[in-house]
Amino acid sequence: MKLDKTVKEKHQSSEEEGVSLARAFLLSLDAPSDAEMAQDWLAEAYRHVRQLDDKTAQFVLAQEIKRKALALMRKITITFSGGSRTT
Repeated sequence: MKLDKTVKEKHQSSEEEGVSLARAFLLSLDAPSDAEMAQDWLAEAYRHVRQLDDKTAQFVLAQEIKRKALALMRKITITFSGGSRTT
C-alpha cells in the first residue's frame, strides 16, 4: 500500500522532512476538491452577473484596471525611492 510506504519513508527521513510531509498532508485535507473549486467559481461568476444586472457593480475593462494599477505602482515607486514627484 502506498500509505505504508510513505509512513516507512517518513521514519527514515530527517525531522525537517517529516515536518514538511506532515504540513503538506494537513494542507491537503483542508484543500477543496477540483469539483468544489469549480462550483465556487461558478457561484462567484453568477454573483457577479447578478450585480451587473441589478447595477450594484460596474463593468470595468481590463485595460482600464491595468492603466490604473501601473499608475499607482509608478506613484508608489516614486514615493519609496525618495523622489518628491507624484504622478
